[in-house]
Amino acid sequence: MAAKIIHIDSYIGRWGYSKELLRYDLDGTQKDGAVLRVSSLGGDVFHALDMYNQIASHGNVEVVFAGPSASAATFLAMAAKRVSIVDNCFLLVHKVMAGVDNYGLFNEDELDELIRSLKNLRSENREFDKVIAHIYAKRTGRTHEQMIRRMKAGTWMSAAQALEEGFVDRIVEPDQKVNYHSARFVAMVSSLELPPFPREDSLDENAPEGTSLQHQSQENENMNHYPRICATLEIPSLESSGEGTYLNDEQLSMVESTLEDATHALVNFDTALSERDLA
Repeated sequence: MAAKIIHIDSYIGRWGYSKELLRYDLDGTQKDGAVLRVSSLGGDVFHALDMYNQIASHGNVEVVFAGPSASAATFLAMAAKRVSIVDNCFLLVHKVMAGVDNYGLFNEDELDELIRSLKNLRSENREFDKVIAHIYAKRTGRTHEQMIRRMKAGTWMSAAQALEEGFVDRIVEPDQKVNYHSARFVAMVSSLELPPFPREDSLDENAPEGTSLQHQSQENENMNHYPRICATLEIPSLESSGEGTYLNDEQLSMVESTLEDATHALVNFDTALSERDLA
């Protein structure tokens, strides 16, 4: 029988493709093997580490990076017996990130506690970075220090770069050429606070999503002179056409949310000032 094809094309974790789902999908595939077609921008470190161990224990799993993949979606694949990447895809490895959501007014003692908490979080991230760098180093044959530097750089690798640096074993032809610089992909990557894909002249100008890179570059050439809007949207430039500049629904929602947060911040600041004056 042929190897089982398994698609991992969503968030890695409980609300997407989880370690439990991989265990279910891999069950009974030891003899004929499994091929994981991965196209995910990452997710939960704990799930990805468990998935890495499952793939290592299985021993008969291949991975094909079929679309841009980042973070947790890359290191879980490093245990496969062979890793391939389609020639118009990108990989991103980076240092572990943890959410920090602390907003409000703090006195001296509360600030000390916050600082202690952040230092502990930093230490935990550092330990995770060591584990993940070790995983990359084992696969690539490079040193732990080289992998830490690569993770710290946090930039996308082309298929050729991924092959050169040992993250993949071969490059394969894609089923379909896709322009990853279309408005849809730019918005998706920016919303996850990931760096933009590097531009490559080799991308197919007839790709099904978006315009050709040359045409898009010409359209966007004068559309980065709204730095505050671009910074809010976390994109390099605004999309435009012959009729003018536009924002998609997701970007409009982000602007609305940012303005609302700014309004709340001003109200809270005014309230704090009033309470201090009354004290």
